Amino acid sequence: MEPAIPSFSMNDALLFVSTVAQGSFTAAAERHGITASGVSRAITRLERAVGVRLLVRTTRRLRLTEEGELFFDHCRDGIGLMAEGAELAGETSASLRGQLSIGVVSVLGTHLVVPLLPNLLAQHPQLSIRLVRMGSVTDFYERHVDCALLPGNQMDATLAGRELRPGRMVVVATPEYVERFGRPMHPDDVHRHRCITLIQADGQDAPWQFGAPPGESTPIGAVRVRGAVRTDELEQVMAAAIAGLGIAQVPHLPLQRTIDAGTLVVLLEDYEPAGVPIWIVYPARRTAPRRVRAFVDFMLAPPSRPLYFPGALPAAALPAPARPAASQASRG
Repeated sequence: MEPAIPSFSMNDALLFVSTVAQGSFTAAAERHGITASGVSRAITRLERAVGVRLLVRTTRRLRLTEEGELFFDHCRDGIGLMAEGAELAGETSASLRGQLSIGVVSVLGTHLVVPLLPNLLAQHPQLSIRLVRMGSVTDFYERHVDCALLPGNQMDATLAGRELRPGRMVVVATPEYVERFGRPMHPDDVHRHRCITLIQADGQDAPWQFGAPPGESTPIGAVRVRGAVRTDELEQVMAAAIAGLGIAQVPHLPLQRTIDAGTLVVLLEDYEPAGVPIWIVYPARRTAPRRVRAFVDFMLAPPSRPLYFPGALPAAALPAPARPAASQASRG
């Protein structure tokens, strides 16, 4: 049985999805090289064809109606599947081509992804890379990325992923700081030191995590610290530690060479916590685009893995919170 042919223009549906995703007629028009009035007329035609109001237009914003939200979800998925089908149909070359958009938090982009790109592009010279800074998995939908590398378990039901071996978290200071102020011997000692802390979204200093004492199995867990130097940027925490402003708990990955060179020393090694896992996540479709599959395989392959991520855990799918909003237009 042949599928029913829709009574509306597929191009009008594409402009509707783009308008919701971009948040305005003007942004969608710029993306598609037409006028804002042309986008508005396309959506009006679409509403007449489907027989319901899809968008409520005001002078300040666009808002999806209940019917519009349902229609948007199905249209977006359908357009994604068609784009995926076109890509799969064109996969006749051994070399990848086109653009791969990778979402990363700043530290992972600088110290994990970028150093590996020369090898990836040497294998696939017709591939281009777009690195997009992300704060959390909710940005996945708004920043239009193909895949993302994120710390921790941030997947939702629409995403699949692979887990890299967790990266180490270490407490560090300069040798000069240790010589002047001494070396903490127990996590409780950090309260007597100048701590460099990362400010969380709630405005509080992020607690430091510590593992089990030697000979014990129960980790100490979270320890609240008061920052003598406080910042909401992890890169600045690391820079402050290198400058000798105090002690800090940071990922080992971006500072490995600095530690190896002796510029920083690792403290409280006996209490090192379990590492934070890094996940490569991508849409949980039936078939991921080949460029995404190739990038995931590349990141997990032994020749490509950095020494500070020596291995990977098996594929997994985690239960997760409800799917975040996929658009900039208000959903109700």
